Amino acid sequence: MANTIIGIKYNLQAKKINTEDQLLNEFSSLKENYEKFKKSFKITDGDKEIADFKSFLEIAVSDMRNEEPKVILEGSGDIGGIIVKDASVEYNLVEIAKATRYWDQYRDGSCHSCHNHRYEFEGMDSVNACVKIDRDKMIWKDCKEYDPVLKNSEGKAARPLAELVKEASK
Repeated sequence: MANTIIGIKYNLQAKKINTEDQLLNEFSSLKENYEKFKKSFKITDGDKEIADFKSFLEIAVSDMRNEEPKVILEGSGDIGGIIVKDASVEYNLVEIAKATRYWDQYRDGSCHSCHNHRYEFEGMDSVNACVKIDRDKMIWKDCKEYDPVLKNSEGKAARPLAELVKEASK
């Protein structure tokens, strides 16, 4: 492979992902891309070949601390309208990684993952974290007013990311 192409990335369909359904739709779109790529390209993470969609998706939602998540497509074919012939293409998955980076923290059932959470400035550099429902201290005790930031189709807290990845991989 003489040619190496960089700068091609997956773009989210939704501007912001706030529900399980939106995330599962993104995963579905990624699966379509994976299936298209698999027909024409050898898909690797740089060292080893990606055997299935679950592995591809796990790379897409991986932690971005060390480097941006990406896969390498080797071969010839069509990548979103770009015709590639005998090349190595770096397919960047950073957008989906950014969208899922704090997924589990924003759905964990704590006061911090609730729309009723706010900060009050007490002066100078002092900040008081509190909730909008007249609770002075943010102590989680089966709050009836809990309004999760990330929701499922019933309006309750979304499922953990690992569970959604497993469902999308079937």
